Amino acid sequence: MHDRVPRAHDGIELLVEAVLERCPLAVANGNRRALRADAKLRASDERCSRIARGDCKATSLQSDGLIARRTCAIQHTHVRSRVAEKRVVVQTIAGENAVGRQILGVDEQRRKRVGAAGQGRTTRAAIVASRLEASTVKPRTSMIALRERTEGSRFVWLYGELRSAILSGRLAPGSRVPSTRQLAEAYNVARGTVVSVFEQLLSEGYVTCTTGSGTYVADSLPDDWFRASIPRTRPVSSAASDVSLSARGRRLARHRWLLSTAAPRPFRAHHPEVDAQTLAIWKRLCGRVGAGDGDLAVTGNAFGYLPLRAVLAEHLGRVRGLPCEPEQVIILASTHQSIDLAARLLTDHGDEVLVEDPGYPGAWSMFEVNGLVLRALPVDADGADIGRAEMHAERARIAYVTPAHQFPLGVAMSVKRRLELLAWASRRDSWIVEDDYDGEYRFTSRPIAALAGLDEHERVLYTGTLNKVLFPALRLAYMVVPASLAEAFAAARATVDRCPPIAQQLVLCEFIREGHFDRHLRRMRTLYEERLHTFSELIDRDLSDELELAPTTTGLQTVCWLRNGRSDREVARAAWNNGVEVFPISRYRLEHPLRSGLHCGFGAFDRPQMLDGIRRLREVLHRVAPAPEQPTDGRPVRP
Repeated sequence: MHDRVPRAHDGIELLVEAVLERCPLAVANGNRRALRADAKLRASDERCSRIARGDCKATSLQSDGLIARRTCAIQHTHVRSRVAEKRVVVQTIAGENAVGRQILGVDEQRRKRVGAAGQGRTTRAAIVASRLEASTVKPRTSMIALRERTEGSRFVWLYGELRSAILSGRLAPGSRVPSTRQLAEAYNVARGTVVSVFEQLLSEGYVTCTTGSGTYVADSLPDDWFRASIPRTRPVSSAASDVSLSARGRRLARHRWLLSTAAPRPFRAHHPEVDAQTLAIWKRLCGRVGAGDGDLAVTGNAFGYLPLRAVLAEHLGRVRGLPCEPEQVIILASTHQSIDLAARLLTDHGDEVLVEDPGYPGAWSMFEVNGLVLRALPVDADGADIGRAEMHAERARIAYVTPAHQFPLGVAMSVKRRLELLAWASRRDSWIVEDDYDGEYRFTSRPIAALAGLDEHERVLYTGTLNKVLFPALRLAYMVVPASLAEAFAAARATVDRCPPIAQQLVLCEFIREGHFDRHLRRMRTLYEERLHTFSELIDRDLSDELELAPTTTGLQTVCWLRNGRSDREVARAAWNNGVEVFPISRYRLEHPLRSGLHCGFGAFDRPQMLDGIRRLREVLHRVAPAPEQPTDGRPVRP
């Protein structure tokens, strides 16, 4: 039976110090269950008061053996009194392997009074308390300095600052990040916000977290994964002489058919108005499609999204008089891609292709880069005349035409010419590529039926674009191929670029299915007709002595023929320098002579913009003197 410490013992401080020195393991590894098991020895009020004042005297212990057998703990309890005194409890635990723990709490006011300079005495109890406190307090992680928040949410600010500190090295890889509690207290941020920031950094790979250990900067940062490990040894030269291109590569590099990325200026041709109502509906549908999780998870079909192809097939049969099945419709990015795919599959290098003269230089480029020889297909008031071209193009495998709205003259191909062209294709086992780029916008009557709607021998490939009908950034077009070619085109499309992007197709499908597309066409047809009337009125009022406006019933642009023998290329260059975009008709000429004129767009400009453009164009026409027309080689050049 262990001896109990006498209640009248006044050497408590010495006892605690001796226990700390002789029994460090017992002090460090004691448990609360053992402490509660023993009876607590309480010192008298007089003895506790003397300990707090530091004037008690140490007495010697009975023996060192007694100390070795004892395991003691000092429990901190709060005495609700004016002086806030503390009681020190020494607990003795019997048993061979008993373990004790000591906790000594010292009031802040008493420690200041005991440790203050000039008080005269520092007791052994104060020394014991300081030793015990130093041994139980863990070192704190140093706080990282962050810039003050000036704007934005606290989450964005704290995330940006911590990420910046990690990337700049102020928080080195492997170092411990200050705790959420420390950051919340230091920068007056809700702890929940700090936790959210830590979760974001953890999900992005900037930090690692171990339960019970803390949060540490990751050894490998995610930003390092996207940086090249080998620096570039020499600058890349863009000069053509520095590279060796193939014959096909040289053809591709020679045709610089670049799209303008600047905002349109009056009177840029074939540029649509971006309708605010249509755009709002489109954004709403984008949000709805983005909230779904079904169709976005699949790669897609090489021909495109089948429901979209189905609604397009229904629209073409109803509006353009072209009966077709969804399996015949291919979703593409542009008309250029349609022409390129047709040229690859239906022609061989050195074959001839008939193109309208004047015609669309973009189509010429796609045929030429595929190694085809261009042959002129003359155009007059009735459209393309196959009879005049057939004898000069015996090896022609394709005829490219724009029958609904001839580019750039704007005429429509007569029924007689359409039937003649279809007969030629059937007789020569050739193909027709019909480009219907804006046939929906016909102002005086219903849209003219597509040439492919008259085809009984499956010789016509019909292509259309939604980039001019809706908005240029959409980059969606389509092509309807004969059923006999569908499988071959699907295989070629899958080989070239797998499949078109699915997200925009989902939105367009809903846009058409809910009737927004038809309403958009009706609304924009009315708007474009009004703008054509405004443009015609201003030309007649201000420039009738300089320009002659060609009859226009369809589309987004028209032709203004120059009077007084001016060069259209010279006028176009001067207009470009004066803030007006017009294109010379001579740039669309291949072989046959053509009157000098300007290709002018009206669809994207309101009346104030047109007034400013007409004023600038009048200034140019007054500066450019009449001169003989310059000869042209028919190659498209920028004015």
